[in-house]
Amino acid sequence: MSQENRAVVMPLLPGSRSWRSLEKDNLQQLVPVVHANRWRQQGWRQQVPRRRPPLAGLDCSVNSARVQPHCSGVGITLTTTARVNEAGAFQGGGSGNKAIYGACGLDLLPLAELQHLLIVWQNQAGPAGPHVEPAQAVTVATPYLNLLVDLNAADAPAGADIRVLVCCCDQLSPAISEAIGVTSNDGSNRLTVRWRADTHGVLIVGYDGSNAPGGISPVLSNGSSWMENVFSLADLLVACPQARLVDAVSGDGGLPAAERTPALLLCSGDSGYQEAQSKWVERLEINGRSLLP
Repeated sequence: MSQENRAVVMPLLPGSRSWRSLEKDNLQQLVPVVHANRWRQQGWRQQVPRRRPPLAGLDCSVNSARVQPHCSGVGITLTTTARVNEAGAFQGGGSGNKAIYGACGLDLLPLAELQHLLIVWQNQAGPAGPHVEPAQAVTVATPYLNLLVDLNAADAPAGADIRVLVCCCDQLSPAISEAIGVTSNDGSNRLTVRWRADTHGVLIVGYDGSNAPGGISPVLSNGSSWMENVFSLADLLVACPQARLVDAVSGDGGLPAAERTPALLLCSGDSGYQEAQSKWVERLEINGRSLLP
């Protein structure tokens, strides 16, 4: 058949199978064109699927506690209540309330790259600790940091050795608290907590006087409890050069039972705390990078 003959072939009858197939093909070609014309005529912008933004953090709170965005639109709020709970939600046997914000994106960060930590917060309700004016009693309600660290690194032959390091905490004796972070007040009870690797140390949860990594000794010791012994980060890295932050189930008694948490945890309260209070955290940073939504 010639080209001219093809051009005058009679159209298929509506309702036939071939017609329906042709009709479907035509519609598939037509619809995008119609939509494109409508966008141009009405000034619509074609919608492109958006990539989901990275998650800043998780609410890992235990029992009657929570983390939520602050009503100002800046930062987050750590809140606990006075509720009495049944035991079981913590790794240990506690029944208290603990607000925990887990900062995402730090899994496998070498501990050697940790240089600076920063918390800026204000009290909203409840006890506020020794750095507000007028000063109040020490309280576990003030924000502090837990770092989950694999001292062996997960691929080491000995297997993972996950420890919890504590810093930026003003809840201990003055000498110990100042050795793991410094807190300043701008005069309006807006508190800034700073930690520097070249200036401050860390506590190692569970240290009993003989189980320090690599046999290192504390640079400051006020007693036998792990809460009274400060270790230098430099010494820790000499003993464990491959140490890195990890998202993990730590086994620590003050953290959620059987829950894998992010490597950096901002906490308020503990496994025995039963008091209503709230803290507004405006900034949380690592090495100058914000960890808040």
